[in-house]
Amino acid sequence: MVNSLRTLILPAFDTLESLPSEYAAWTDQLSVVEHLSLRGLDHSLAITDRSIGIVPTGIGKSNAATTVATLCANPAVDLDDTLIMTVGVAGGRPSLSIGDVVVSSAVVDWDRKCRYDSGDDSIPLKINPYTEAGVFELNENLIRVTDRLVSESDSCHTESVHIGTNVCGDELWHGAETAHHVQWLVEQHGLDSYLITEMEDFGTATGLERHNRLSQYLSIRGISNFDRPIDETSASENMFSDGFEAGFQIAISNAVSVAQLVIADYNT
Repeated sequence: MVNSLRTLILPAFDTLESLPSEYAAWTDQLSVVEHLSLRGLDHSLAITDRSIGIVPTGIGKSNAATTVATLCANPAVDLDDTLIMTVGVAGGRPSLSIGDVVVSSAVVDWDRKCRYDSGDDSIPLKINPYTEAGVFELNENLIRVTDRLVSESDSCHTESVHIGTNVCGDELWHGAETAHHVQWLVEQHGLDSYLITEMEDFGTATGLERHNRLSQYLSIRGISNFDRPIDETSASENMFSDGFEAGFQIAISNAVSVAQLVIADYNT
């Protein structure tokens, strides 16, 4: 049996210690009628009565790329007319607010670089000459539609939804110095200031691009924490404090709200 999906939602995880589940944010409110187990997936694919598929990719680029490639290559899943969406959380710049939502216009790979000991105050990074360009620009039409739907909605605040660059890396980092280095890398790709950082979307985009499905992809993420301290605490104190994850629930809730607008429009 072939399962034709209208929408495929890709949260990062189901359960993770005390954090709210990105997966359950969908399955708790939708009517799941089937759980499809596929070789290559760490988690079953939930399918709803509205032909929405939901499956956690796993945290990190390798997990995300493997999950997406599995779905794209399996004949039991038809993605020909599917809107494919990452909906999750991210770290954000302090110029934004916890709970703000970012729709990604481009995804930059933080790990495609060379790092060396500079011995001075210069930025110890160079673009990696042995890899392809580490940036994907996403479908402008899907982004414009999302922006229009938010502006027409009574349930979302336009000033809290942004469009901009997303930096993806397997390294979980925090601090102003690293943020400065991240901004340098983004500028090497001709992009303006990045807005968020996360750990899956470049892997997701890579898998989709290999299967000619990148044009079907949209990334919507809520800001759950800042990428550097906003007070006098050190980066290590701030990152490992009890309040570092306090914004997770509002971040995922707001990201889901924006995604629901897009799904409703796409399915009409």
